[in-house]
Amino acid sequence: MKEKKVMNATSSMKLRRRAVAACVVSAVSIGILPGVAHAGPPPGALAFEQKVDALVNKLIDDNNLPGMTVAVSKQGRLVLTKGYGYAYYGAPKTPMKASMRARIGSVSKAAMTGPAAYQLLKQHGKDPATTLLYGPDGFFEGKFDADIAAKIDELTPDSPDQIAEKAIDWEDWYSKITIQHLFDHTSGFNGGGDIAGTAKMFEVAEEDVTYEMAHRHFLRTRTLLFEPGTDSSYSNHGMGVFTLVIEQLSGKSYYDYVRDDYLETMNLHNRIRPEFAQPDSCDATNHKPGVGDPSSLGTDNLPAPVPFEFEEYNLGLAAGGWRASAQDLARVMTTLENKYAWAEIDSMGWFANSKGKLSHNGLIDGGASVVQMFPEGYKSSNNLDLSGVKVAIVTNIRNLSGIQSLADQIALAVPTSNIEPDYNLWRSAIGTYPCLTAGSLTSISS
Repeated sequence: MKEKKVMNATSSMKLRRRAVAACVVSAVSIGILPGVAHAGPPPGALAFEQKVDALVNKLIDDNNLPGMTVAVSKQGRLVLTKGYGYAYYGAPKTPMKASMRARIGSVSKAAMTGPAAYQLLKQHGKDPATTLLYGPDGFFEGKFDADIAAKIDELTPDSPDQIAEKAIDWEDWYSKITIQHLFDHTSGFNGGGDIAGTAKMFEVAEEDVTYEMAHRHFLRTRTLLFEPGTDSSYSNHGMGVFTLVIEQLSGKSYYDYVRDDYLETMNLHNRIRPEFAQPDSCDATNHKPGVGDPSSLGTDNLPAPVPFEFEEYNLGLAAGGWRASAQDLARVMTTLENKYAWAEIDSMGWFANSKGKLSHNGLIDGGASVVQMFPEGYKSSNNLDLSGVKVAIVTNIRNLSGIQSLADQIALAVPTSNIEPDYNLWRSAIGTYPCLTAGSLTSISS
């Protein structure tokens, strides 16, 4: 499924009603207001901030990025949150502030969709590893079995050039797909869906396509790449199917459930949100790389980043349509670690290395992001203790070049900076988010 889609008028109006136009939050409700002026960090925290400044500013200069937000936590304490560069690289340029949102792309899967779905499944007593999707006794109660059968019939003709496909027991393969396979990208599903093709198949306008239609089209037009559970292939559509899982279990739309039953429990329901055509002052502008116009040259004579318009998101929300700041994502990671065992978090759609580090990245037009978290006892290759370190980076341009490496370098700077053990920016709130302009302030309840 492409990650973006223009909403129909009804969906757009509904989401706008649900989204508060401003981001003023009480210090009690969130307990954090990084970026607000205070006495300044103590020596160890200041040394760490200066190291991060140097790393980030070099990456911005080398890649001509408009801006980014960076947040770092250690053992549940927020030790850095900062905006760099520009939220708007136009005239006049607008500085990026720590609490500004940008598109996070596929980090949506690990930070929102996976944990929200896991929470709901657990509440309903459903084990993702044993809950089958298809068949009369499957999670969807046979709803999509006719679509699967139609594709299987197409795959079993008598033409000799399809003997190999005929030899596959397709019914057996589809009958093995579990919800955990969706989390792990091991279902055999391939890539994303096709809104235009779905609209044509069901003879509706593209803005009237539902995710159920999109899934039916996907099943009727794609084959499984492999027997479920035997291999892996990253699939936007596979994670997008959680749109249907969440709706069926909760009785709410995907967006309503994630906002009200997941994000609101962290007091982030008005901080992390989808993209709307009309942004608020907490939204950094989307950018794309310049095309070499000599009149718009930026750093080192590279083409300057070009701002572009905001869009409404609907069907692609579960796979990659959310916006957040790095400090919002740091809050999510801290909450997950406090609530779940490490293996549970790993099972929600994150990627783990051999030593248990969890990470995910996102790349989408107008944004790129990286999140990573290290378990207790984690040692780097040069024996630095990274226990409990979490790093989040969000940029406002589609460019991941060097950002994963930047996250690793920032993580390695934590244990060498002697950050004071009582330093915690979660406790530095004074009541407002500094991304706001005076004319946009609106009180909200949490």
